[in-house]
Amino acid sequence: AVSTITGSVLLKHLTARVLTTLVGAGTLELGTAADINGLIAQVTDATDLADGDFWTGSASPAGVGVAAINLAVEGNAILTVGTTDITAGKIEIVGFWLPLSADGNMS
Repeated sequence: AVSTITGSVLLKHLTARVLTTLVGAGTLELGTAADINGLIAQVTDATDLADGDFWTGSASPAGVGVAAINLAVEGNAILTVGTTDITAGKIEIVGFWLPLSADGNMS
C-alpha cells in the first residue's frame, strides 16, 4: 500500500510528483481496492510520466498540476500497474488529511 488508511479520512490535498522518469509502458492508477483509480485516474503509458511532471491523470503536465481535493476515503491507498511492468522510476505522493471517523488515520 502507498498509504495505510484506517476508518474514514478526508483527503484534503493529494499530489503526485515524478522524481525519476518511469520505465515501462504499463498503465498506472492510484486508488483503493474498491476504486482503483479513485484518487488519480489511469495514465495509459507510464513512460509519459517524466522528471518534474505532476501525475494528475491521463495527461500529466510538467511543472503544474491540479491536486486531488476533498475526497472521503476508506481503505488503503494503492498503486495498480497493468498491461506490462514498470521497471524503474520514482513518484513522490504527498497527502494532507483529516479524520472523519473516531478511528480515522492515514500513515
